[in-house]
Amino acid sequence: TLGLIIAGVAWAGDYFHLGLAGDTLTIVVLVALTAGLHLDGLMDTFDGLLSGRPREQKLEIMKDSNVGAMGAIVLACHLLLKISFLSVLFWPDKYGLLILMPAVGRWAMVYSIANYPYARKKPGLGSIFDQETGKENLWAATVLLVAACILLTGWQGLPVLVLTGLMVHFFTKAVAKSLGGQTGDTYGAAGE
Repeated sequence: TLGLIIAGVAWAGDYFHLGLAGDTLTIVVLVALTAGLHLDGLMDTFDGLLSGRPREQKLEIMKDSNVGAMGAIVLACHLLLKISFLSVLFWPDKYGLLILMPAVGRWAMVYSIANYPYARKKPGLGSIFDQETGKENLWAATVLLVAACILLTGWQGLPVLVLTGLMVHFFTKAVAKSLGGQTGDTYGAAGE
């Protein structure tokens, strides 16, 4: 549903010849519809990871509700890249990719949950997702995502999907190495 909504916003932006403003509006609507939850996880994750502190202190930094410099910088770069990449996509491929984008992000979260333990000793928001349930759902999520990719982009979308999967693998592996697992914040960061 989320993908269909943002594809609709992008279509309206194209219909009214808004150019870059339409692409920006598409991303703004996406952020608004998700209440920025995953972006918050992205900022918290990078505040912790880029702090240069030991594991437990990184986890504490990530729990702090204040945004640090690293989180703000990563957020700005991330949103600029999202808008820039969206602006160079051609129609009608842009619609299919926008529909897929949130699904790929949700798949990345399932991948992260399935492959790594929860990093914190005490329960947090991300602890409601357990590794076994993630493993059970990963195959179904992968099959559905690949089928949707082929349906919306044809076979030419698969190399991009594989590349994205590799990026998710290496990102989540690096996070787990640094933090000893994953947290709700890192699930959101992987989804972004």
